[in-house]
Amino acid sequence: MPLTREFRHGRELLFVGGSPRTGTTLVQNILDSHPDIAGGPEFDNIPDIVGTRNKLVYSVKTGRITDYVSAADVDREFGYLIERLLLPYLSRNKVSLVSEKTPFNAFVFRELLDMLPACRCIFCVRDPRSVAASLLAVGARAAEKSAKSPAYTRNISDAIKLIQASYQAGFSVATHPRLLVLVYEELVREPERQTRKLCEFLGIPWHKEMVSPHEKKHDGDRYVDNIWYDMPMYYRPITSGGPRAPGKGLTSAQLAAVNEAFRDDANLAAIGYTFP
Repeated sequence: MPLTREFRHGRELLFVGGSPRTGTTLVQNILDSHPDIAGGPEFDNIPDIVGTRNKLVYSVKTGRITDYVSAADVDREFGYLIERLLLPYLSRNKVSLVSEKTPFNAFVFRELLDMLPACRCIFCVRDPRSVAASLLAVGARAAEKSAKSPAYTRNISDAIKLIQASYQAGFSVATHPRLLVLVYEELVREPERQTRKLCEFLGIPWHKEMVSPHEKKHDGDRYVDNIWYDMPMYYRPITSGGPRAPGKGLTSAQLAAVNEAFRDDANLAAIGYTFP
C-alpha cells in the first residue's frame, strides 16, 4: 500500500501506554475488537523516534540548527513520519482508527500530543502492587527458561523505579483533553461501562464486541513468547483479571517496599488507591 501523502495531524492515530503489566495489551485487544479500530502488534519504536525529535528540538532551542529548521518544522516532519509508518496498517484493515500500543509510549505522550495535534492517547494505570508482582512473575518465567529479562522484572527496587517513572510521565499530562486515564481495576470490574467511556472519548459508537476481546483473533498474538504472555493469558476474558488482593505473589518485604514507595502519591490517591 502507498504511504500517506499528506500530514493529517494524527487524527486517525491512537497511542496506548503505561508501565508494562498495567493492562496495555488488554486495552489494545479491546480496541482491536471494535470494527472501526485496528490495534496491531507493538511497533516498539515510537519512543525512539520521539527521542530523536527531542534532540533536534533541543538543537533548535540552543540556536545550533535554526538556519535549517524551526521547532515547528521538526514537529511537523516527525509527526508526518509517524503517520507514514502507521497509517498503511489502517488502510490495509479498512478502518478509521489505528491504535499503537507500546507500554513505553507513556514516556512520550506529551510530545506525541504536541507533534500530532489531533491524535489521542490512553494512559493505563493499575495498582502498583499488582504491577510489581506481575513484573516479577515475568522475570521468574524468564529464569525458568534461562532467558534474559530486564532488571525491572528481577528486582523489586527496579520494578518500583519503572512504575514510578511511567506513572510520573503519564500523570503529568493526565488533564490533557486528548488523553484518557484508564484504570485497570475499573475496567475488569465494569467492562461495559469503561468501554463505553472509552468510545465516548474517541467519539465513536460503542460495540458489544469490545467486552469480549478474547473471542477475536488479534495480530499481536504472533509475538506471544510464553514469558510476558502465553496464549491463555493473552486471550483470557476481561473479567478474569480481578478482583484479587493487590500484590498477590510478593513477599512481605517486597509488598512493604511498594507500599512505602507509593504511600504519598497524590495521583494514585485521587483514583482511590490506598497504601497501608
